Amino acid sequence: MAVDARVRDNHFYLHGVNYFRSHAEAVQFGDVGEKKTSSAHETYLSVRESVPRNQLKIERATQIDIHSVALDARDIGASITIPGVGSLGAATVARQLEDQTLSLVKLETLPTDIVAAANDSLPVIAELIRTGDAGRLVHQAFVILEMKTALNLTHSIRFEVSGTTRSWTITGTGSSGSNSRTVVTLTPGTTFAYLLLKPTWDASSLKDCKRIAEWEDDPWSRKDAV
Repeated sequence: MAVDARVRDNHFYLHGVNYFRSHAEAVQFGDVGEKKTSSAHETYLSVRESVPRNQLKIERATQIDIHSVALDARDIGASITIPGVGSLGAATVARQLEDQTLSLVKLETLPTDIVAAANDSLPVIAELIRTGDAGRLVHQAFVILEMKTALNLTHSIRFEVSGTTRSWTITGTGSSGSNSRTVVTLTPGTTFAYLLLKPTWDASSLKDCKRIAEWEDDPWSRKDAV
């Protein structure tokens, strides 16, 4: 079955969901900040904090095959850093996604897990409260990996996350009885697209808020388009 996807420089559509691409080079999985709109009418996350990397839980990593999706350098928009390879220009990324040298991988955490980690981090909660209704968290992100690495990572059944805010590592381990390990290090510039989570608080007044009580997905929408 053909993948239902479209790539644009400001958003990525996949199976009914629109993901943000604006400022993706400055956004990473687990980041926290303020949803803003630029003077060019691009909506994006302005990162202010991050959930501690070692508190992130990856529920799944999924390979997304977009080699049949029409795209070119204008759709990719900018150079992207490929873990283990380095920075590649937009035209090279488009070509290598098409010829399957590279592959898109979706990283996901359960909303309950990232909310629990956020609630346990005073700096994260303080920043979300400070930004008010515009505060958001990144609970899904897409990265581009070499095809072999993408296949190995997405076949893993357990994931460990370690490292610092700017340089962090996912270690995927294989099925029971297997000693296989796949290690991917992510840094600024590696994100292709991302999805935001909008928190709802435990009190109606921000000055009384202490914890995130509920949440909802906040995808890119047409009103965010230039």
